[in-house]
Amino acid sequence: MGGLLGHVQPKPVSLQFPRPSPPWVVAPRINQTFSKLPPTWLLKTCPLRTSTVWYSLWGQFKCSTNYLCPEKRIGVWSFLAGEFLTLANKVVMRWIRFIPVGDAEIFKVKEQGRPVIFVGWHGHNFINLGVYPRMFGQDSRAVIMVRNNHGGHILAHFARRRKISVVFLGKDPKSLRWAKGVAKVIDLVKNGYDALVAVDGPEGPAYQVRPGAALIAKRSGAVLVPMVAASNRKINLVKRWDKQMIPLPGARTVVHFGPIIDPLEQPSLPPAIEELRGKIAEALLTGMHQAEELCQDYKSNNDTKKDKQTRRVIDA
Repeated sequence: MGGLLGHVQPKPVSLQFPRPSPPWVVAPRINQTFSKLPPTWLLKTCPLRTSTVWYSLWGQFKCSTNYLCPEKRIGVWSFLAGEFLTLANKVVMRWIRFIPVGDAEIFKVKEQGRPVIFVGWHGHNFINLGVYPRMFGQDSRAVIMVRNNHGGHILAHFARRRKISVVFLGKDPKSLRWAKGVAKVIDLVKNGYDALVAVDGPEGPAYQVRPGAALIAKRSGAVLVPMVAASNRKINLVKRWDKQMIPLPGARTVVHFGPIIDPLEQPSLPPAIEELRGKIAEALLTGMHQAEELCQDYKSNNDTKKDKQTRRVIDA
């Protein structure tokens, strides 16, 4: 018995450790909230080592988008589009001749401590969001509302880069999330924030006032300030429903403010929402015509100056 046991060889113990996952598998797990990874055709055309580096850089870039936009995580393409829009806006705002009209009344209202809601057309967002920090400073507190979709994410990143806060709404205006977003904006306006509202957004039809701005003003007691723009050299994005207006560098851009609409002008007889909608629409259309006339007057003045110069040359 002992002889038989003596001939039994003990089995070697093998310690099996789990194989570490390769970098091209670990990197995409850095942030699983984003939707898609780089296209598969790129990995097929690249060698293994190149694709590993690509995946690592992709994961770090997605983490950076979360860091820059912590409140609401946006997609990578929305992030890039927002950066491009911010750069274009900075270039345009630097090289246009900006002329505000009727801004003295706004500063008087702000000195009184009243909250202000700037209302304008959706097609003037590019100008309005760039003009606001230029007029009232980078430290002024303002908020906008955007939808929770690709276009809303682009506008949200652009607004944040311009030091403007963002409140996300739901996709359906009748949803609970939409109502919570509007309630949050009302609270911010009561606490001293300015609101910038596109009254015909977010999906149109263009130049038709929706009741959102009137409702926020009535609940918060804020003053409504119509804000429209016109430019003598511009590009209109015709394929968009709002015909977004983008002034060209060197253009004369007139931004018309007012007349101011105060819902608390008669506290005993507060106006109805439909009445405020009518006042907003009338003020915006009137201001748009006045701003365009100012741009046309500038053209005519330039033409007369050129005619005088040519006459002087001919007379000489």
